[in-house]
Amino acid sequence: MFRVAEALILGTMMVGQATAFAPNYNKAVLAAARVFKLLDRRPLIDGQGQSGLRLVRSRPFSRVS
Repeated sequence: MFRVAEALILGTMMVGQATAFAPNYNKAVLAAARVFKLLDRRPLIDGQGQSGLRLVRSRPFSRVS
């Protein structure tokens, strides 16, 4: 009988502690979804493409650190 009561008390304590983290868990899931969405998107500017304007230097850079 004592073991059953102890199991019930400890079980309810663990459930109470776990539900305290539920808002943080939901925020973490949403943040991870936003990060994966950012990583999966295609950029508007193609940095590897051959089209577009090119930088043509008419004067060399000097005193640039």
